Order: sequence, then C-alpha cells, then structure tokens
Amino acid sequence: MNKDISKIHELTNNSSGDRGAHILYMFNEYDKYIKNAIEYICEGLDNNDKILLVENDEFFKEVNQKIRDLGYTEKHLTHITYVNNVDFYLPKDNFDAANGFKNLVDLIKPNIAKDLTTRIWGQVLVKESFIIELRKYECDCNSFMGKENVISVCSYNALNVSSFTQNEMLKVHQFFMQDDKIMKSPLYHPKYVSEVEPDEKNKLKKIEKEYQLMKEKNKKIIMENAFRKEREKNLNIEKHNAEKANEMKNIFLSQMSHDLRTPLNSISGFTQLLLEDDKFDPKNKSMLNKISDSSNHLLALIDEILDFSAIEAGNIKLDMKPIPVHSFINECIETLSTNKNHPIDAAIDQVDKRLMIEADELRLKQILNNLLTNAIKFNPSKGKIYVSIKEDKITSSIKINVTDSGIGLPKDGVDRLFEPFYRSERNMKKWKGTGLGLAIVANLSTKMNGNYGAYNNQENGATFWVSFKKTTMVSDVSIDEKKTEKEFLVNHSKLKKVIYIEDQQDNIDIMEAMLESIDEKRINVISKNTGHEGIFKARELKPDIIFLDLGLPDINGRDVLKQLKSSKFTNKIPVIAVSADANDSTIKELLENGCDDYITKPIDLKKLKAIIFNNLG
Repeated sequence: MNKDISKIHELTNNSSGDRGAHILYMFNEYDKYIKNAIEYICEGLDNNDKILLVENDEFFKEVNQKIRDLGYTEKHLTHITYVNNVDFYLPKDNFDAANGFKNLVDLIKPNIAKDLTTRIWGQVLVKESFIIELRKYECDCNSFMGKENVISVCSYNALNVSSFTQNEMLKVHQFFMQDDKIMKSPLYHPKYVSEVEPDEKNKLKKIEKEYQLMKEKNKKIIMENAFRKEREKNLNIEKHNAEKANEMKNIFLSQMSHDLRTPLNSISGFTQLLLEDDKFDPKNKSMLNKISDSSNHLLALIDEILDFSAIEAGNIKLDMKPIPVHSFINECIETLSTNKNHPIDAAIDQVDKRLMIEADELRLKQILNNLLTNAIKFNPSKGKIYVSIKEDKITSSIKINVTDSGIGLPKDGVDRLFEPFYRSERNMKKWKGTGLGLAIVANLSTKMNGNYGAYNNQENGATFWVSFKKTTMVSDVSIDEKKTEKEFLVNHSKLKKVIYIEDQQDNIDIMEAMLESIDEKRINVISKNTGHEGIFKARELKPDIIFLDLGLPDINGRDVLKQLKSSKFTNKIPVIAVSADANDSTIKELLENGCDDYITKPIDLKKLKAIIFNNLG
C-alpha cells in the first residue's frame, strides 16, 4: 500500500479521542483498488485484527487467492468474514439504512465484546434515488465507529457515482481516500452527522428527482446515439455491399460487352464488306441488310446497357462547354439520315444560330440521337419529325422539342416513360429495344443540370423535350479539315505499310479484308500476334500507321502504346487502338496517353475509311 495510506489506524487517530475511523474511498482504477484492499487486509492480519469484507464473489476469490500466495495460512484466513455486497446493501433491490446498519452492528458485535479491532472493507452499491437512506446509513456508521475500535473503508466506484452523491458522502466521512493518498474530508462537519433536517431532506429529494430526470434523458440520448451509430453502421455496410455489387455488375457487363463484341466483329465486319460488293442480286442484298440490321441492333442493346450502367454508377465525367444548338442538332439529323434502312424526314426551326447551351458534347449527342431514333421508331412510314428550339428567358434555358406524327404515348404509362427497362405492352409486341434509351436521356439531362419530359400532341404523335442552361459564351467551333476518299486516292501513289498488332486471327482477317476493300493495291498489312513482336516490327519497318489491340497475350496494349510513343523511332507513327472495350473512361485514357484514335469493335468500315484517308493521305 502507498506510504500515504499505510497504517491507516495511526494516521486517523487524533486528539479527539475517537477509537475508530470512518474513511470514504472513491476509487478510479480497479487494479489500484484491489491492491490497496489486499494491503489493508494483510496489515490487519499482521495486527491480529478481525476483517469484515463486503464485496462481490469474484473480488473475494481473487483477494483470497492472492493472500494465500503471500504466505498467509488458513488460520489467518479464519479472521476474514465475507459478505456479498448485493445481499448486504440491496437484499430486495432496496437500500434500507436501518436494516443495513443493524446488519453491520450484528456482524461486528462479537469483536467489540472481546475488545478486538475490526477492519471493514466494502464497496457500497448505490442507487441514486436512495441518497437520503444512504446518507443516514453513513451517519449512523460514523457516529458508531468513532466510539468503537472499528476502522471502516467505505468504497465507491467514482466512475459510477454522481458528483452530488460524492459531495454528500464527503460531508459524513472524517477521512477521504483516493487510489494514492488519504486526507481529511474537506466537507466533513459534525453537524451533518445527525438526522437530516426536513428542509435538507426536501432539498435532497429535489436533487434526486432532477438527477433521475437527467439520467433518463441521458439514457434516452445514449440509446438514440447507439441506435444512430448502429443505423450508420448498417447503412455503411449496405453502401459497401451495394458498391461491391455495382462494381461486380460493371465488371460483368464490361466483360459481357467484350465477349459479345468479339464475335460481332466478324458478323458485322464481313457483312459490311459484302454490302460493298455490287454483284449480289436484290434478294441476297436484302438478306445481308437484315443481318446488318440485326447485328447493329444487338450492338445498340449492348451499348445502351453499358451506358446506363456507367451513368447509374456515376462513372462518367462531363466536359461542360458552350454548344451551338442549331448546328449541333443539324449534325445529329445528318448522321442519322445516312442510314439507308431508316431514312429520316426531319425539319428544324430556323432560329438564331448563335443560341448556345451548356452541355457535354458527347452526352448531348447521345441524348439527341436517342430522341430522334425514338421518333423514327414510332413514326409511320411517311411520317415527319419536327425539331423546335424554344428560349425561356425567365429560366435562362433553351428547350429542344422533338415531335413525331406517330402513335402517341400510352395514356396509362406517360409517368413511367423515363424509368429504366419500361416498355408498354403495345411497344413490346411491335418494336425492339431494351427500354433504356429514355432512361439514359433522363439521367444524362439531370447530370448536366437540365430537364426532360414528354406529352401527347393535340392531333397525333408525341413530343419529347429536353432543356439546358443557356450560355452567352462564344464557342470557338473549329471544323476539321478531313480528306475525302478522292483526295486520298490521288495523293496515295506509293505503297503504304500498316502493322496490326492483334492475337485473334478472326480479327486480323476482318482488318485485312476491310483495308483491302479500301485500296487493295496500295495498302500492305503486316500482322503481329504479341506486343513485343509488334514493337520490334514497328521499329524495323517504320510503318505509316499502327492498329493496336489492347488485350494481348504477353503485355498490355497500354504498355505497347507507351513504348511506341516514347521511342524516337516510332513516336511519330499514328497509333489507332482497336478494342472491344467500349467504356468511355478507357477511350479517354488511351487518347490522353498518345493514341491518335480509337476504334470500337465491331469495326465500322466508314470510320476505318475516314481514319485511313486522314492518316495515310
């Protein structure tokens, strides 16, 4: 025991003539508490004192064992009387001062009769609502022990006892003990060691009541905080699981897209080549067109699913900039008009060509193409499409309306048109699709701070609309000077060398056939199956252009690109990525890292021609 609290009997005896001592012990650390208890008991055993231990069973077993380990015999242990503190202080979950004091006196009377010193060590169990009873008990003990040869250490767990209870106990104990020292109680006074006056009793009751109310409030707050933390924990778990599931879904969809695009490359590629040949009769040409339509439709379904998945997961980056509305819509209409199987008869408002909206160019084109394609799909064979542009000066926005003369919208499904995978029963029977086109329009419009909607026209058909913020910034629109096929053939007098780094023979066959159809005599294609072979051949041959697959058997296509662009022998050679990976993030990454262009499988013959004309002319 610490020297400041050893030999308690000597330290507490004073000139008042008291034989005993009543000591309050507010402990904070359990290890020190049990150490002090053992040393206090052992000091008593050394003095042949009687020991009364009022604690719990676990505490008693530990103390008993440690005293034995210190060499004390069974004879010594017979001096210790143990009483469970629950049975002693709260026999019926109710603290009764008179009953508790009577029990204490009955236990130590035999020792008093024999004029033996009794040491008491006990942890008092507190019920805050019994503070008046508790104080009365301690007052009785204080008065009694001062006249008898009794030293009592009344222990309280300071972490579990309210401050006002601690203050009340300091008033009725002569000495105050902590884990490392003992001192005279700063609040002790004989006037407190008496019957509680009515006014003081009312005051204590009021304090008890207020404390109980505060305790209930704290309990409620603790429970609410615990519930909130549990809810946050569950939400975090759900979020993690959702993110993991979404990641797995994206991986699956990306892999599915890659695996479907690879065989589509052969189907679509050879079909495009056969359609270029004029030797087929109308019947065979029609069959080829149906194959082409089906492969294009399948490709569109794959693109829609991937696009929606990426948008929903937030895996798209927007490059917001001013876009001239009129010319941009005209460009979208012209692109769709090149499809011979789905001609479009569309008229557009003659409006101020300087009107500009703030949007991402790629995503705006996707939105308009979806709305125009939707209008084409539901229009009759000779139906018309009308695109109008309206400026709303109140909201500083520009609204684009795409109106068709088709069957109109189902009355019971207008509110669900922009939901993912929604297709009305009549549409499912007659028109193909995933039901994702309009959902993509809705999601992209929202992400670009725009709006969207649809309604039936008064006469026939329907109108779908999107609106975006108007901007007054002047767009620096530059027109790329692209070489025509005629210019290419005129300037293309010498043999051009092309290296295609690809490990799948079917893809090599498609590329060779397509390049042969562009210019059989003046394009020489050399294929290499691995990245290392391709890099070596490029340095040796110094080709005019390199087509590069990303999924090579030895090294990644990105590493091949890096080596080609970092070598002084090949860094000026145009490198075109050819891949079944259609993710925008992949395309952007490759273009930012030196790739001159990107072709998505299945290869579009028209795009391949444009790349050849612009890089080999």
